[in-house]
Parts: sequence; C-alpha cells; structure tokens
Amino acid sequence: MKRRNSRARMTDKADSYNGRVDWVATLRDSIFVRYTKSNRNRFIPGFYGGIADGTSTSAWGRQVLKGQSAVVGWTHAFSPTLVNELRIGFTRSNSFAAQDPVGQNQVDEFVPGVPENPAVAGGISQITLTNFTFIGSPDFLPKQQVPQQ
Repeated sequence: MKRRNSRARMTDKADSYNGRVDWVATLRDSIFVRYTKSNRNRFIPGFYGGIADGTSTSAWGRQVLKGQSAVVGWTHAFSPTLVNELRIGFTRSNSFAAQDPVGQNQVDEFVPGVPENPAVAGGISQITLTNFTFIGSPDFLPKQQVPQQ
C-alpha cells in the first residue's frame, strides 16, 4: 500500500517557448511566422490527502497542460491607401487532470464490498456530509481534453 504525504504542497511548474521570424520579401510584401509551445505540470492537493482526498473541482489534483500554436501572416500593399492582410493560425491544447489518489489506495482494500471502477479508481467516491464538508474524490476525474482550432 502506498501512502501519500497528507501535508503535500501545491506545485506549479511551467515552461514556454516563443519564436518569430519576419521577412520583408518586397517593398509591398512582408511575411511573418510565429510558433509558441508551452508545458505546465501542476498539483493542487485535496483537503485531506490519501484516499479521503477532498478534491472539490477539476482544477485540483494532478494536471498536465500542453499547448502549441502557429501563425503565418502576409501583408501586401496594393497602393498607399489599399492594404490587404492575411493571417492563418492553428492552436492545439492537450490537458490531463486526475485526482491525487487515482490508481492508488483502492477503496476496496479498506472497505470490503465497495465496487471499484478502474476508469476512476483511486480514493473514496465523493461523499457530502450535510452542513459540514465532503470527503473523497469527484467522479468526473480523471479527464483528458484535446481542443484544437
């Protein structure tokens, strides 16, 4: 059985890289290309840690956030009073979030008969105590999103 430090601290590590090239092809045409890449690893512990977790939102837990974008732009001057600009861009993000105890400390190890779903296994399913608080992990984690435009 693996135990986690219930006094875990938040961590947030991020790197990003940007590059741009500008080219004046003629007196009437200028072109640029820009590329950006970012990587972020973030951990926000739940209130209790371990199988009790206490994660209240998908913004908590362990997250890996990666992004890339590329843009190409072309400006053409037809005359001193008429200019055309074309820009084409692409963006892709990849995010994965999981509650801290995912894959660790299965509930059925401690409470016999509690069914486990391997897709969300790890910690106690979230239980709300009226007028008090909640324990456990939300059922909407882990999640992965890969939007692109």
